[in-house]
Amino acid sequence: AFISLLVGAAFLLVVGLDFVRVEGDIDRMNSIFKFYLQVWVLMAVGSAYLLWRIFHLRAFRQSSENRRRGGMLRYAWMGGLTVLILSASVYPVMGTQDRLRDRFEGNVTSLTLDGAAYIEGQTYRDAEGNVDLEADFEGIQWLRDNIAGSPIILEANTPTYRWGGRVSIYTGLPSVVGWQWHQEQQRWDYRPDVGRRINDVRDIYNATDTFEALELLKKHNVQYVYLGQLERFYYEEDGIAKFNDSMSPYLETVFTSANVTVYRVKHENF
Repeated sequence: AFISLLVGAAFLLVVGLDFVRVEGDIDRMNSIFKFYLQVWVLMAVGSAYLLWRIFHLRAFRQSSENRRRGGMLRYAWMGGLTVLILSASVYPVMGTQDRLRDRFEGNVTSLTLDGAAYIEGQTYRDAEGNVDLEADFEGIQWLRDNIAGSPIILEANTPTYRWGGRVSIYTGLPSVVGWQWHQEQQRWDYRPDVGRRINDVRDIYNATDTFEALELLKKHNVQYVYLGQLERFYYEEDGIAKFNDSMSPYLETVFTSANVTVYRVKHENF
């Protein structure tokens, strides 16, 4: 009865989402994203018991005919389940490879659970220029290996669904602002603040006035500044140059490579 309640609740959520959605959603997209998390948990718990039940069925013991029918029902369920699992397994294997092949000109990463494995040896073709993902990832890996806590980082802000936000995504560290539409959608009442933060990020990188940049770093309590290929593509050369020039008394270089420099902001100096 308890398992039936769990599975029934999951199916009711699925059906309910055909009729009800969260106000302000894009059709039903985010309603499904959020509620299906509960659906999968409920179904997973129910499935764990029901799988055991199928393989250990001891019902219909009264007669050989009932035992035979019970066994046939069990094997029918097992066969259907096997077909379902095999068919559902096609997409994670082949779909992922096709997605990589489309995005990276035929290059396919070997099957792995490492979500960053695709980066090795790949080039991301941004509208502003080509990004060597492996080289750009070097600073991210350094942050992952060396930074404790949750200091705020500064990185480039790009149009949605590009390589922007990659430092925050792959380190878990908070950034000044993420993808514009996602931030606005999740913080609907604070949309003007999202736009202001995007402008502040642009001004920090572009400003040639050192103290203007320092004030904005202080305003957002930025602890680390990330300067990679993407930042150089999206922001002005004169503004980028100040990090190694007029701002050097206020920044400490903690990582550097051919393509990436990571600075620690020395708030104690201003």
